[in-house]
Amino acid sequence: MTRKEKNKEPHEPRTKRINIKPPARSPMSYFRPKPRRRKKDNRSTKILLTVVTAFLMITSIIGFLGNSQNTEGIDYKGYTFTQTPQGWNVKVGEEKYTFYTNPYEAEKYNLSSDAVEMLKASKYIVATFDTSFDDLQALDIARFDLANELDSGLGITVFSGVAEENSTYPLPVITCDNATSMIPVVYFKSSDRAMIKRDGFCVVLEAPTGVTALKLKDRLVYGMLGIME
Repeated sequence: MTRKEKNKEPHEPRTKRINIKPPARSPMSYFRPKPRRRKKDNRSTKILLTVVTAFLMITSIIGFLGNSQNTEGIDYKGYTFTQTPQGWNVKVGEEKYTFYTNPYEAEKYNLSSDAVEMLKASKYIVATFDTSFDDLQALDIARFDLANELDSGLGITVFSGVAEENSTYPLPVITCDNATSMIPVVYFKSSDRAMIKRDGFCVVLEAPTGVTALKLKDRLVYGMLGIME
């Protein structure tokens, strides 16, 4: 071996650099809340416990009122509703639902068919609400039930938002201005009247209380499941 060859250091094999592009951002990621510090977890736990407690209280009140009325059930357009301490039970297809309002009582709230079809045509919905409601616990139940009922009955995923920033609810701010044909909005609006109206790709549920919002939610789901027109 010559001196030139002896002093020559071996070279490591070159590696081919591969550029990996980050995955495209899902459109639904824009509705996810911003990451918060860990201390917020305790606040979320308290909110959940408050919602569960309120749910038990409200269902107990509804059950007490219901037991003083008709307990045999009612028939409505081919659907049989059975009254229980938790509310009105009905089976639609293979799914069972519990509502706080029977369909005859819900008939007093008008709901346009075009609003129903607009919501049913989408795979995603954002449910947003005013945090100025006095009984937010009842409104929380309305939002959570809406998400569960539309998911199990129609395969629609419901995301949550708030109409204005609030430290108790670390959710993205969503209003009717954010509604699109692909992702419409259901807006629980604090008002001195009870009604349901459509505003573009947004369905507004105006209610003076959280309990009234529960009734409007029932009317909306009745329409989307085809129980009511």
